[in-house]
Amino acid sequence: MFINRPAISALLILALVSQAKAGHPFAFFEGTLDDFDDCLKLNNISLEEYEDFQSYDNLENVISEAVELNYKCNIKCQLEREPTKWLNELGTIDVESMNATSEAAEYIRECMDNAPDEPCAYAYKLVICSFKSGHTDFGSDEYNEDISEAGHPFAFFEGTLDDFDDCLKLNNISLEEYEDFLSYDNLENLLSEAVELNYKCNIKCQLEREPTKWLNELGTIDVDSMNATSEAAKYIKECMDNAPDEPCAYAYKLVICSFKSGHTAFGSDEYNEDVSEAGHPFAFLKELMTISTIV
Repeated sequence: MFINRPAISALLILALVSQAKAGHPFAFFEGTLDDFDDCLKLNNISLEEYEDFQSYDNLENVISEAVELNYKCNIKCQLEREPTKWLNELGTIDVESMNATSEAAEYIRECMDNAPDEPCAYAYKLVICSFKSGHTDFGSDEYNEDISEAGHPFAFFEGTLDDFDDCLKLNNISLEEYEDFLSYDNLENLLSEAVELNYKCNIKCQLEREPTKWLNELGTIDVDSMNATSEAAKYIKECMDNAPDEPCAYAYKLVICSFKSGHTAFGSDEYNEDVSEAGHPFAFLKELMTISTIV
């Protein structure tokens, strides 16, 4: 099927917008439409393939670096076309140019200690290490503030500070422990559900205190109440087919399935726009933790 250049450009713009709003480590890229298009072509990646690559459902693989080399080379290509250079002339990390905080810079250096020698894999790991460190832009406070407000599967929670505090206490979780749980470095475990049961029970506790109920009286999924799109609802139902029977694990999986489907709020376009701006499922809780000094 022939698609004219304006149509292709529209698709590329849509892909760029999706990338910037997907809560992905690559949202900081500032390259042009031509750069984005050229990097895809150089690495033999179609728009459809790239959409699958940067989807919520593939985020676990993206974070764990379990992606094919041509996708890593595509990220290297985009990184090299950025106005601020993260790699020096030797193709190795230049932390100073990244304008990272001292804490983030230290994390990135340690994270890159075991970086592979292959250039594309090296550049890809650098972007992932930067993301896990909490540094996802070139030192922009405005951008980092946006990142701290969303992009985590649990960013939709609207519970009060008292609810948040109470759920932590009920599940014997300190603020310090929860900060570790929320960290970018732990995102792979969060998405793969490889977390201890009390943390899952904490998420269930928060979910049950939401004004919109995702669980019915039997404690099972009520997709209709979620106001999800038909596509997201279908994904969530299929994702929950193998949900565990344990109530906390069941509720936790529901939130992860919702996040992976692209549905992270209650059908609110305004909220979804905010939620889609950043990089972590639970980032809004960090804001609460910044406010809270009561635990």
